[in-house]
Amino acid sequence: DDIYEEMIGKRDQLAKNAGFDNYRDYQHRRMHRYDYTPADCTKFHDAVEKHCVPVLRRLNAERRTQLGLDPLRPWDLGVDVKGRDPLRPFETAEQMLEGTSKMFHRMDGRLGEMFDELQEGDCLDLATRKGKAPGGYQYQRERSRKPFIFMNAAGLHRDLETMVHEAGHAFHSMLCREEPILAYRSAPMEFCEVASMAQELLTFPYLDEFYDEVDANRARREHLEGMATILPWIATIDAFQHWIYTNPTHSRDDRTAKWIELTNRFGADVDWTDVEDARSAAWQRQLHLFGVPFYYIEYGIAQLGALQVWCNAIEDEKAAIGKYMAGLTLGAFLLLRVGLRVARGRRHLVLFLRRFGFDDASSTLTVAVSGAMGRRWRLVTLDDSEIQAVGSNRGSRFSWGVGQVLALVFLVVTIAAVANWWWGGGLDEAIRGIVDSSVERGEASGQNALEVIVGSIIVTLVAGVVVVAFTLLLAVGGISALGVAS
Repeated sequence: DDIYEEMIGKRDQLAKNAGFDNYRDYQHRRMHRYDYTPADCTKFHDAVEKHCVPVLRRLNAERRTQLGLDPLRPWDLGVDVKGRDPLRPFETAEQMLEGTSKMFHRMDGRLGEMFDELQEGDCLDLATRKGKAPGGYQYQRERSRKPFIFMNAAGLHRDLETMVHEAGHAFHSMLCREEPILAYRSAPMEFCEVASMAQELLTFPYLDEFYDEVDANRARREHLEGMATILPWIATIDAFQHWIYTNPTHSRDDRTAKWIELTNRFGADVDWTDVEDARSAAWQRQLHLFGVPFYYIEYGIAQLGALQVWCNAIEDEKAAIGKYMAGLTLGAFLLLRVGLRVARGRRHLVLFLRRFGFDDASSTLTVAVSGAMGRRWRLVTLDDSEIQAVGSNRGSRFSWGVGQVLALVFLVVTIAAVANWWWGGGLDEAIRGIVDSSVERGEASGQNALEVIVGSIIVTLVAGVVVVAFTLLLAVGGISALGVAS
């Protein structure tokens, strides 16, 4: 508590030095969260409370009945209700690799080939061994543009989940590695985790490579039940931080009371009698609060995106995998909301601009556009003609191409006609005609012939400029109008 309170004070002062009212607003800006705001985070908390917490409490009630316990205690949440041993999908890392390769080949040949590519060279360090560092991760080596996956496989189902999870990250790295700008190969964390979490769900139909039907169903159920636990916990941690940093002068008792309030709101239906101190300090086990403040809701956002990809796959797996891969190919080329919509197949109106090549410029434009046009518009910055506009279909792209050609032909013909008239004697004839008719009108009306001639020439030149300008605008406007229509 002493260490955390010192951190709160320093972070609050840092935010105020930077011109922000509180550290929450400062950190949201610092983390480039231009696609969602603290208010959106609050909506996430409310949605989790409304939709996920009832599922969590219902699962708690089922567990209570199956274990024959009333009340349910905190330590009762971590046991298998049927007393079964942990799932054992494989014995060696080689068996895990072989089975995982088969799963991806059955899912989509392209994913299978990419996974097999990982088995070449030094892309994998999977088996556990004495003295090896703990954990698991995927890291893209930008010089060779080849991913590296590190983990500690010991034959548990969690190891298999880690394998497909990190493979999803590797697919992401491989699909966007041709992006020429280095910074654009790394998408926001909210979308990076869609790539990996989606694979934990997309591999559900292929778990028979490791299990019989009974154990495969058990693995699926445990994974889905885990979502009902993790989403409320993410909401708890994020809501806790929002309160902490918008009330930086709170007391220790205030902080404990707020934590208890949030665990009552989002937590499991268990009895904490005689272990209240453990409950009051449970937030301290989430190291993000100390080391990377406000970095946690990304996993909740990504989990929702992964669920949407999975729902698409249930309806049409081939189309869902295509959209998933299309989204990963973009890297950091598109902002979070657009990337998610490409992956899940739902799109909103988009503003297209050519990329400036700087993250800050792109981010500033996104904020300005969202504020001016509303949040249904999203900035998409294009780099070259090979990137197609999100949401445009083949017909609209064809009409756009034909329109460009016709408008260009019209523009060239107009310029050629004007040039031929100018240098082909048309201008001289026009001037002579103007002079002759002006002299005749002057003599008939009694006006000064020179004044009539000058006035006629001015009118004619102005009319000519207007006609030429209108012609050019018509040609260029045709291109623009067709682009908007597309």
